[in-house]
Amino acid sequence: MDEITSYIILTNRKPPKASSLAIHEQYIYTLIADHLGGLSRLADIYDESILTFPLTTSAIKRLLDMGFIELVISEGNP
Repeated sequence: MDEITSYIILTNRKPPKASSLAIHEQYIYTLIADHLGGLSRLADIYDESILTFPLTTSAIKRLLDMGFIELVISEGNP
């Protein structure tokens, strides 16, 4: 899969009520960390943050599907 550098605005949306905050929080940290070479210390996902990462297109799609990303602007050819 292609790896692109993306400027990502993480939303401050809460996870679905049926799920535990801790589970979703851990999932999103793990999902991002998997594509950052183990980096797991990130900005609080429940505050709006602008982050710049190299992420695979599938990781970006998963984050969009989960509602954690508000905007993606990619550099290069995704």
